[in-house]
Amino acid sequence: MSRIESLMSLRASSPYGWTKINHPSNHRVIRIGNASNCNDDSIIYDLKLKQNIENVLRKYNISDESYILNEIKNKYEYSYEVKVSESSYEHLVNNWVK
Repeated sequence: MSRIESLMSLRASSPYGWTKINHPSNHRVIRIGNASNCNDDSIIYDLKLKQNIENVLRKYNISDESYILNEIKNKYEYSYEVKVSESSYEHLVNNWVK
């Protein structure tokens, strides 16, 4: 299991899982990446982050139409926000939490 997949599955197996959004449609949101700290250290840019997230979604046959992947890049953070449909989220959870 890759580092990204491990992060995604750990959060999914927590009591509430990924953040659930009911409006405008039922979906789940998770954000993976790096943020700056109080010491003003440089942000670590993982240039394969998007590819690694997409690889995990492909591994479990989550179609491109079932999720939205948004890059968050500013002076405080570099991350990707994954918005996945509730049905696709349930599919992922069923594969991870056994």
